[in-house]
Amino acid sequence: MDISVITINYNSTSHSKAMVEALDPYIKGSHFKVEIIIVDNNSKLEQKKAFEDWDSPSYVKKVFNDKNTGFASGNMRGVQEATGEYYFFFNNDCLAEADLLTIFHSALEKNEKWGIVSGQMYDSNMGYQHSYHYDPTLLGKILGLKFGLILQGRSYRSPKVKIESPLEVDVISGACIFINSRVFNDLGGLDTNFFLYCEEEDLCLRVRKSGLKVVSLPNADYIHDGGGSTNRNLEIEKIYYDSFFYYLKKHRMRYESILWKSYLYIKYKFLSKSDDRSQIADFIISK
Repeated sequence: MDISVITINYNSTSHSKAMVEALDPYIKGSHFKVEIIIVDNNSKLEQKKAFEDWDSPSYVKKVFNDKNTGFASGNMRGVQEATGEYYFFFNNDCLAEADLLTIFHSALEKNEKWGIVSGQMYDSNMGYQHSYHYDPTLLGKILGLKFGLILQGRSYRSPKVKIESPLEVDVISGACIFINSRVFNDLGGLDTNFFLYCEEEDLCLRVRKSGLKVVSLPNADYIHDGGGSTNRNLEIEKIYYDSFFYYLKKHRMRYESILWKSYLYIKYKFLSKSDDRSQIADFIISK
């Protein structure tokens, strides 16, 4: 295979169908050999049956997990089945609005120093969304991203502004990741210690440390519905901070984690009147 598209289905069969339908004309119209591997991450019985009964195209391979292993592990289960020279991790609540397969494949074939690429994200109303972001720093959190970067001696470009040419960035959205399978596997793939969130920060940082670039591409448009499988709530917030502090432990000095905990605890415990924020503060300080 030339390209293995890998995605997770979790109580969201309708999204998986729509994602495949949007990619279908590009797959049929290209000269690439493409497979789509969809991992059902132990959906509820009704949703699992709907996924199983779906008369999907022949290039779709369905894989079933017997428990919800999370985003990174679910995608790595798909990698076990993948045979493509390139991996395209594409959330099932995304819809291709351009020939992403050709754009991404061509970009990495032509630029040997590019390790990972992504495109431009839009919401369901075609409103432009942040398609990339910067490494999280406490300085940027307190002072604002722009001033935090300036004090670090870095230039700032607003992620709110649509790009017109390829842009080297810190982190791309985890909803849309295109990478050479050899590079991905040499780096060890996705870290399955992340259940949900911060997987892309971790992967992109490892790509950059290897000497390759993380690049956001113009005209590679896609819609990200957002929350197709996950709704934001208190438990999800805890999962996020669990991942975030694991990321800090893995890549930063210990004192940075302590400073982050102190800042967030004060902010949520004493500067917020929300009971949920107070519970998050207690969770954070326990990490």
